[in-house]
Amino acid sequence: ACFALRGTLRATMARKLWRAGEERGSSLIMPVCRSMASFPSIAQWPDHEFKWPSIVSCEMLQQEIARQRKRCMEGKRNGVENTFDSWCLKDNALDNLETALRICPLPKDYMQNLMSVEKRIFKNSDITIDRKLLLLIAFMHVSWLKRGTGRVRKLRDIDSVRVDRERISDALFMDSPLIHQGNGGLEFLGDAILKMSISYGIMKESPEGKLKDTSIRRSMLENNELLGIMATDIWKISPVLLFAHSEMLMIRERRDRQELEAPVAARWNKALYQFSANCAEALVAVVALDKGVDAAMEFVHKDVVPNLEYILDSPSWKEKHGKDWDPISELQKVMQKRFQEEPEYKVLKEISQNNNTADMQFVVGVFMSGGNLLGVGQARSKAAARRQAASTALSKMTTNGS
Repeated sequence: ACFALRGTLRATMARKLWRAGEERGSSLIMPVCRSMASFPSIAQWPDHEFKWPSIVSCEMLQQEIARQRKRCMEGKRNGVENTFDSWCLKDNALDNLETALRICPLPKDYMQNLMSVEKRIFKNSDITIDRKLLLLIAFMHVSWLKRGTGRVRKLRDIDSVRVDRERISDALFMDSPLIHQGNGGLEFLGDAILKMSISYGIMKESPEGKLKDTSIRRSMLENNELLGIMATDIWKISPVLLFAHSEMLMIRERRDRQELEAPVAARWNKALYQFSANCAEALVAVVALDKGVDAAMEFVHKDVVPNLEYILDSPSWKEKHGKDWDPISELQKVMQKRFQEEPEYKVLKEISQNNNTADMQFVVGVFMSGGNLLGVGQARSKAAARRQAASTALSKMTTNGS
């Protein structure tokens, strides 16, 4: 009877009721269960559920959605459309985003925190993002969307007729032109602009520099670990990250109570820095879509590169990594010196258990131009797998002396 409450009671509470029923007789169980039905459901508890969504709860967010809708209509009427505005008009994407944010609301004071983080990020380039929804999407992890689809299923269990009438479905999260990949689309664009901006800056500062030196310098500045440290420790973006991994949420609560064991804390920090690095790249795309590519390149030169160089020159970084902190840069340097060519990285295989993307493993190989395999790496991210493959290749070269 307790388990028939369909998830509205914690498992521990259900076990206590069951034990009490065995000790005092089954007549106890049903009256207690009926009384428990009048308790607030998990739907009203923080980070677990919700009341039936009616409006977007955050007034600042409502105003921003209204401004974006007006901006889209004016641009369409005048024949001048921004790329992001055109995304909002496609397949009623903005309306769907508004519905999605009703179903899966933002944390309390989220928009205020977002404004504070924006000031820290753009303090040197003096940029103010007009399309705040772009900033929101830049911090959105795909697990946040999975949380939304889970809530859609719970709403369907509550009132399937109303769900159909209000056109609520998984497609709000998984098929939206704006958020179906979380910040993945912005990250893809931002990564390309970041590489172009860093390359342009290096060549502008040192036009007489050798190609191998400029390539090594660029790969050092593009390092994901550097980007993650910058976003987490300098920009302090943690309060606005939108993720919903149950393990991360649990660890965050335990971290706040200072109850983390060292291995768990290390795993948490690694996941946090990796996603923060993705957000840093997405922010470059935010500037490009809102202000233009030239403004994005200026942002990279004024706000990103100085911070990365500051971290590179810090004693803590040098103490932790030493000279060989980046095997990718070291392998590139060795190959240019010995073979006058650059290594090439290819994804050989993607491994997942039971089609679970959260446990995805990437197998990456590093090759010479002739197709000779130098090393293989396997990790949960492509960047980590590339570093592992480069490290393996360096080890083989050292052992073989070739």
